[in-house]
Amino acid sequence: GWLRFSLMEWRWSHERQNHRERNIMARILIICVGSRGDAEPFCALAAQLAAQSSVDKVELFVQKDLKYLVPSHDKIQCHELPFTQMSFYDYAGKERTPPQAGSDHPNPRVRFLGIVTDIMGELVLPCLAQIMSVAAGNSNDKSDSNNSRPVNAIVASSLARQVALEAARQLTQSYEARVSVYLVQLQSLVPTKDYPHYSCLDKCLQATTTMSNGGNDKNSLQEYFDSYIELERHQFEFLKVHALEKLANDNSNNNNNKDHSNNSWGFQADMIPVLTGDSPRNIWMVNAVSRHIVPAPTDAGPKVLNVGGLAAAYIPSNFVPPSELTEFFQRHPRPICFGYGSMPFAQAAMVVNTLYRLDRAAVLVGSAMNAVLETNDDDQSDDPEKTAWIKDKLRVVASVPYPWLLPQCNMMFCHGGAGTVHAALRAGIPAVISPLLGDQFFFAQYLEARGWGVSASGNLGSLTEQDIVESIPKAEVCQEACRAVGEAMRGDDQEGPNILSNAILEQVMGYGGSVG
Repeated sequence: GWLRFSLMEWRWSHERQNHRERNIMARILIICVGSRGDAEPFCALAAQLAAQSSVDKVELFVQKDLKYLVPSHDKIQCHELPFTQMSFYDYAGKERTPPQAGSDHPNPRVRFLGIVTDIMGELVLPCLAQIMSVAAGNSNDKSDSNNSRPVNAIVASSLARQVALEAARQLTQSYEARVSVYLVQLQSLVPTKDYPHYSCLDKCLQATTTMSNGGNDKNSLQEYFDSYIELERHQFEFLKVHALEKLANDNSNNNNNKDHSNNSWGFQADMIPVLTGDSPRNIWMVNAVSRHIVPAPTDAGPKVLNVGGLAAAYIPSNFVPPSELTEFFQRHPRPICFGYGSMPFAQAAMVVNTLYRLDRAAVLVGSAMNAVLETNDDDQSDDPEKTAWIKDKLRVVASVPYPWLLPQCNMMFCHGGAGTVHAALRAGIPAVISPLLGDQFFFAQYLEARGWGVSASGNLGSLTEQDIVESIPKAEVCQEACRAVGEAMRGDDQEGPNILSNAILEQVMGYGGSVG
């Protein structure tokens, strides 16, 4: 117990000193699961870590459809997770047998956590063996003392949280390795008494707006804090029942009945201290939200790192601007941008028809728009005038870095994910939001309240031509305020990857990194 932990701490302290003396460098494992908006921050962090002289290798796990975002660097080794963004739609909006955990709960956020739990348990956790084969190092590689050792740190996105904790536990138990874990949140999810969880929409909107405007709510509420804990407790229990018990059984079958699972963790004693940044374990919560958008909690524990946006300025090093898009911007400066991520979008034809009626040039991001344009891109079209207009005034790109694209646009129609909101506001343009799930409903109302955007429709599926027509002039009114917040964000958000990189290296190596 206590004695073993103290001895391990003493040994780890000497190991870290030996690393410095022997010039052994850090191996960092990054596990990213989610959308493009989730992947970009971790790619930005990987690039920053790879630039440090004290880092030997960054092992980066991403989904196979997001590998194009990975920076080209000889220190970054990309590992492909065997699923795509589209795999998530097998869990969202479909009835499953047996039903998802929480499917009968009256709180829609709890029902959503059931979907998240299934993704974590059925898509992500099965990748543990693949991740461990990299994380543990190759003990047979005598030619490279760095690659033969386990990783020093694990950085994980929200959907990869449980597999990261499990990997760290196995590395500590089986290899007695000191592994620091960094759980990155792209939304404000650190439990706090300053404002409630974003699913408590009206109360969260009021409290965060008051804080952002310089107000000081003297009545910080325990109920705000409890709103986070209640949802985290549901997720913890769902995972324990639907995922971790299965993992424990698999480990028992495959590892001579040695149980590596996190089932021994208790929610009150173990998980809450991790979430609040008060855990004695080497686990940090990373609040990767710009303080210019949502204020950082004032009551967070010492192991909460407020680093700001990570990807707002990230453009992959191997990105080459499409020549036809560059030429398009020269002919049509500051067009509207429409981008609804990887999800299927049934209203694509309606968007094109509305833009045609308004005679507004636009860049359409996402493959869902391609089929509509191909239908009109035909010399035999019944409406040759419209076909000619589309060829001149619209451009479709499957994907392009938003930090390059959005500063050349004048507004962004989107579903309002945290990554897109950060990118739009940093570019100094309003976000016109039609939410689909999660924090997107909060951002739709929050940006409108702050004068940084427009809530175009109640949800993405209900977006109409009239919503677009009415939202464009509303967004144009927001542009001056957006330019101001964009300027403020550009002043310090580019430091996010540097702050987190230095924090990781200070912990695992005993000093911050220097650019090599």
